[in-house]
Amino acid sequence: MKNKGFSHIPVLNDKNAVVGVFSPNALFNYFTEHTDQDISHLSTKDIEPYLSLDKSFSEKYCFVAANLGEEEVADTFVNNYLNNKKIAMVFVTQSGKQNEPLIGVIVLKDLLIEK
Repeated sequence: MKNKGFSHIPVLNDKNAVVGVFSPNALFNYFTEHTDQDISHLSTKDIEPYLSLDKSFSEKYCFVAANLGEEEVADTFVNNYLNNKKIAMVFVTQSGKQNEPLIGVIVLKDLLIEK
């Protein structure tokens, strides 16, 4: 993750729909509830419940339709920020529904890069 510059990785089910996100935040949430856990014995099964989209306390995730324009996606970040919600990632699916296969991922940095 570090070598590629990724801090969040979508977790997909067998239909390629997003069911969670592996992130430093997920690990933090796990260790706040399991303070005595030895990290050398940590497995993916241990942190699986903390990868769920609704388990993230400080970060939020949104789904948008594939035909949504760049300006509307930027508005998603801004509007959520104005409501004290930090959007970590925007997931792109065909019609913007969580149960659809993932087409792409947008992070704020993607919108800030000069073209």
